[in-house]
Amino acid sequence: MMKPKAVIGWAALCCAAVWGSWSCRRPAPHHITPAFYYWKARLELDAASRAALQTRAGTLLYLRFFDVNWDPVSRGPVPVAPLVAADTLPPDIEYVPVVFLANSMLEKCSPAAVAPLASHILSKIRAMAPSVGGSYHAVQLDCDWTAATRVPYFRLLDALCSRLHAEGRSLSVTIRLHQVKYAATTGVPPADRGMLMMYNMGDWKSPATRNSLYDPDIAARYLSRLAGYPLPLDVALPILRWSIVYRGGNFLTFLNLVTSDTLQKVSFLKRLEDPNRFVVEADSFAFGCGLRRGDLIRSETCSFRELMKGRKMLLEKLRNHNLTLALFHLDGPLLKHFTHAQMQEIFSSVQ
Repeated sequence: MMKPKAVIGWAALCCAAVWGSWSCRRPAPHHITPAFYYWKARLELDAASRAALQTRAGTLLYLRFFDVNWDPVSRGPVPVAPLVAADTLPPDIEYVPVVFLANSMLEKCSPAAVAPLASHILSKIRAMAPSVGGSYHAVQLDCDWTAATRVPYFRLLDALCSRLHAEGRSLSVTIRLHQVKYAATTGVPPADRGMLMMYNMGDWKSPATRNSLYDPDIAARYLSRLAGYPLPLDVALPILRWSIVYRGGNFLTFLNLVTSDTLQKVSFLKRLEDPNRFVVEADSFAFGCGLRRGDLIRSETCSFRELMKGRKMLLEKLRNHNLTLALFHLDGPLLKHFTHAQMQEIFSSVQ
């Protein structure tokens, strides 16, 4: 179970220089709790997913429960796309219900609606929990808040923390790279822990982007202040793989689970100098998508080597001794690209 919430104020940000100096010393050893995200509309675990959960004792599962969006009819926040539990988790698995908050919802949410929203979120989680199985001791909110939504979002977090702590549970929140670098502007969420999302760090809409899914070089530009961040941080790294199609320099669609290895076997695709880029040479239909001559396809993935590079970079910066390392996300077709030994190495604690 996570530790009770610490008092986080602006004064904590003034410690950045001290922590920055501390981070220049030899990094402290880390104890890592292995974890996965499960981000599907239907809970239905394949054999590979069940094996991954039960290979290491104490593995956590961050389980997307539902989204909260704005309903124009009722003019209020409503839960949408709740998880359908076609399966139950093994009884020894601990999970963290994750609730995604649309930033546009927070823009419309009145101050008076914040406290009721906190109660509604927790009530919805409690109602869904029995069908999932397992047990939970923490809740996570996923929201890419902005300066315009910071006040209502932080009020919501305060309200949730009060209620969760009364139940003996804790609250974590997702943190983006820019929210670490510009903490003085974005603020530090009043929560027990943060989950640093180390993926989707590039502009996927642009054909010029090298790899929007995961780019350690981009991440390095944001991590200079990581050691001074006042909130204890966990880390989420991607094992996703997809391809992105562009037409006339504009984004067209995603091709989920389609890799460069698959694309290079297609006769009407020409591989460019960058081995992850292909151009369509004839109008065709493939991967459930109509393709035209001249379309550009960029394949994106995160290799084991890149994962370990990012992991090393983060562990050298993070100051908290105990942390959770989560892979996004748990799915048999994604897991098959990593050997058992590689998974063990990703999750190994640093002594």
